[in-house]
Amino acid sequence: MSQPLGDWVGHAAEVREALSCLAGEGPENLTELTLALAEELLASSDSSTSRTDLEEAISSGRAREKFGEWAALQGALGDWQSHEALDLAPREVVLESPRTGLLCRVDTKRIGMLMVVAGAGRSQVGDEIDHGVSMRYACRLGRPVERGLRWVGERLWGPRVRRALTGVLALDDLALEQARAFSVPTGHIHSVVGGVDLARYPTGLRSHLLERHGVRGHVVLAAGALQPGRGLRALVRAFAATLGAREDWTLVFAGEGPLGRELEALANIKGVSAGVVLVERPRAEELPALVGSATLMVDADRSGRGPRRTTLGGLASGTPLLSVPGARFASLARGGAGLEFDGHGVDALAEGLRTAAGDPVRRARWADEAVRLGEEELAWGAVAERVEALLLGEPQEQVLNGPSAQSEPPALRSA
Repeated sequence: MSQPLGDWVGHAAEVREALSCLAGEGPENLTELTLALAEELLASSDSSTSRTDLEEAISSGRAREKFGEWAALQGALGDWQSHEALDLAPREVVLESPRTGLLCRVDTKRIGMLMVVAGAGRSQVGDEIDHGVSMRYACRLGRPVERGLRWVGERLWGPRVRRALTGVLALDDLALEQARAFSVPTGHIHSVVGGVDLARYPTGLRSHLLERHGVRGHVVLAAGALQPGRGLRALVRAFAATLGAREDWTLVFAGEGPLGRELEALANIKGVSAGVVLVERPRAEELPALVGSATLMVDADRSGRGPRRTTLGGLASGTPLLSVPGARFASLARGGAGLEFDGHGVDALAEGLRTAAGDPVRRARWADEAVRLGEEELAWGAVAERVEALLLGEPQEQVLNGPSAQSEPPALRSA
């Protein structure tokens, strides 16, 4: 095992996390793994139960209720789910990273031995186990890790910075949410979404990278790191349920990461291996043609950390964006340059793909809006003009609602 499956290690903590998954509130990677294993078990037993049935059992509460019945038959106390035995240890110690970088490897054996030393396991027969000892795993493989002393700066300087600043420029939806989380006054936040070189991203380019991989026809492009937590498994399942059987559509993953082989295996299990293609991370000179040749771009990463340059360049090239709520540029999709899915699950993604693929007129309208947006709002020249106006203190309409607004998105307003 290359890393803990969920967010927690420890007896009581893992039981609590299992209950959260059965309530539909667990970590995405652990929930997805559980559903995948359940699907494989059902397939081997020739059951007619589907993935949708499994998800409905969780959302309706039946899965957690059945788990409670199962525990009761084995002699569990009636109130065991709220029993003090599931309480976590009261003292908390933070293990901080000594430097900033990417998490590349996890020594799971040492984590296990550390838990034993802390009291969560036995080093010899007769040792007492403390079920409350636990460890929360706060970062996944491939994710950025920030130097542990950052919180010192927040504690010492954060309040002073907030009092002194007169404005914050948010270059995407994620930055907007981060500014709010930092408690920056709403009136001091200015959304200036954009930053793309239009000369590098013209319309009508042809991708030799796709040609080398034999990709023809319509392309659904998902670019960025192939790592857990970005909604990529759900995207494969949604594609298999909608466009996977059509020879004129291909789902292309452009990037590298630990999830690559798993995505290929999942496509094979779903019978759509011919329609799901993984290409290497594009070189800088290949990127404009790749995004410009795509029919649609998809950002299924609800953490807001999807690719920035790729998405903005694709929009400038006239490629519409399909985005889950909370994605980095969801406001642009919602504002007319594409489509915002109704949710993050397989069904929501499938419905969005079905809608986009089945309506070429709408796709053309999205593409026109994306090009207009690139020229008037996203280009570096337009961004520089808005920033200059802000620095000079010229009167402007403040962007207050942010990416959750249902009206005109931040990037389409005057910043």
